[in-house]
Amino acid sequence: MSVRLSVESDTLQDGRITIPVAPQLGFTGDWLVVASKLELEWVPLFETGISISTENVGFIIDELEKMRDFLSANSLIGIMPSVSQHIITTIERMIPILMVFYEDSDATGWVG
Repeated sequence: MSVRLSVESDTLQDGRITIPVAPQLGFTGDWLVVASKLELEWVPLFETGISISTENVGFIIDELEKMRDFLSANSLIGIMPSVSQHIITTIERMIPILMVFYEDSDATGWVG
């Protein structure tokens, strides 16, 4: 199993985009470790799945930015540097996709 981000919106080129976030083991072993250290609320919900809406997308983006900034500044957290960089790269792919919710109030999404 794996965690994926999927967004549907008329503003997207094909109307829908899905990107991989992490394999389940990588999510629980790396993403959740960082989320726990930062006491995040929304990112841990990706494990079981969460609907994304205009009401919660701002909170989700904020937490992803906190993770990215933390990983960029902290190399001694028990996660291999290559894994940290991969998470940062994934977050940097996720944020522009999530920004669609600010352009299209009818957008729908799911991460899990």
